Amino acid sequence: MAAGPSVGKYAHADSLTSDDQDAKQRRASRIHSASDHRRNVQAMNYRAIRRRYHASEGGVRTSPLNELARSEGAIMDHNPCKPKLLFFQYRFGKDLPEFVVMHRLHQVKCLSEFFNVVLIQEDCDYRRVCDQHEPDLALFEMLGGDDVFNAQRPKITNASACQDIPKLAFLNADAWCQARAGFISDMEHLGIDTAFSICTTAAEHIPELADKLFVWPNFIDLNVYRDYGQTKVIPVFFTGAMTTLYPWRRKIEKIVADHYPSLLSPHHGYVRRPRVGRMMYGEAYARAINASWFVPTCGTVAKDVLRKHFEIPGCKACLITEQSAALESAGFVDMRNCVFADETTVLDKLAHLLGHEEELIRIIQAGYEFVHSHHTLRQRDQILQWFHLNKKLGAGEKIVQKNPFGRLAVMDRSSGRSNHLTGQGLHLTLLQRGDA
Repeated sequence: MAAGPSVGKYAHADSLTSDDQDAKQRRASRIHSASDHRRNVQAMNYRAIRRRYHASEGGVRTSPLNELARSEGAIMDHNPCKPKLLFFQYRFGKDLPEFVVMHRLHQVKCLSEFFNVVLIQEDCDYRRVCDQHEPDLALFEMLGGDDVFNAQRPKITNASACQDIPKLAFLNADAWCQARAGFISDMEHLGIDTAFSICTTAAEHIPELADKLFVWPNFIDLNVYRDYGQTKVIPVFFTGAMTTLYPWRRKIEKIVADHYPSLLSPHHGYVRRPRVGRMMYGEAYARAINASWFVPTCGTVAKDVLRKHFEIPGCKACLITEQSAALESAGFVDMRNCVFADETTVLDKLAHLLGHEEELIRIIQAGYEFVHSHHTLRQRDQILQWFHLNKKLGAGEKIVQKNPFGRLAVMDRSSGRSNHLTGQGLHLTLLQRGDA
């Protein structure tokens, strides 16, 4: 693993270059009403674009994210009370699977709950973009895994300019992905020393960043993942990838499918868009969950928290999953709002709950209420928390996140390293045994 980034704390006003100070004064002295009117004229509502994207038939469809970001950028739902966020996001090709498009739209929608988001996907000069949009914060997406095969990162020149604007990296990838060293390199190149990850086990896999690494956890959009009132006609519903990266899911599927009627929805990967009808996503996927009694899933080999952990109870089905520290930190409790099971207990727990329908319905209802009150995009303001805390941060203080689903806080820098969740995934356990 490469060494951690050498970039120090962001420069204070008295250490900025004269050009930066002049630019800051120009931004502060501008009349915002005219520029806001111009941006509002250019603004596009992501929901309308998504509807247009899904309604189109035949031919090659342009990604709605690219459409959102045409020209210099798009501002969504401008609210003068919100801070402004520049979000530098990869642009994707036409073959991107639609469920991945939905995930990325939901991320932008979540950020828009708390920020005026300016989405940038085109090559640009950083100083010029900052002068144009006057942001309060800049967020730079970094991808890994299969996503990079169908994506292109925007080329950003003059990245060292405008040092008065704080920068964050967004590690939008699995905690164990092979691009980790590249993340550190890119952060140093862009002058970034702090990052957010969607993975609760990110610090365990990138210890070089642990003291400046926070979690922006996965979540659900209530417009999609809700109770559709479907009749429960599917005893067990298996959905998602079944590769070796999901060892618990593979074992449970073989055991349960031999004993109970089960529906299997195949997963066709993250690189190419499958043919129509070969993969469920969006509302069709949510309705299938809603029509199911049990839906098993796991947190990959890393024992992380995935979207499915919230999608399943969020659509009023019983979540069966592998017990992990990450899920417990999220608030899941066995036989209260979910079912923790392994290959030795899953059949007994299924038999018990199917024989005690009132208890099963109570678990399903508790999981539904829990996820809808704690794990939607409206509860994912961690980046906004960091923004406000960072503005007031003293010289001898640091920001910490003791629980990946809890609030960020400020503490004394001399208190030592931050405490991060340890997933003790199978792959790391095997590596530790090999080193012993």
